[in-house]
Amino acid sequence: NIPPLNEILTPGVTGLVAERDDPADFARAIITLFRDQDTMRRMGEAGRERVRSEFSTERMVDRTLAFYQDIVASSTAVRA
Repeated sequence: NIPPLNEILTPGVTGLVAERDDPADFARAIITLFRDQDTMRRMGEAGRERVRSEFSTERMVDRTLAFYQDIVASSTAVRA
């Protein structure tokens, strides 16, 4: 469970997760995907779609703007 990856990776849907510092687990994940090309393609497509929908330039600009608007609103409320 790696928090920054949780935004993008859904295990079994957009990719596979291997235990940190466990080369054998990483190798198993790679072998699993090489043996099942359909799953590999499906996960790749799901990952691309997730990035397109969740991390488009427009969406990131909207999120950043909302973040700064919240900060300004909070600082204004504190001063009042």
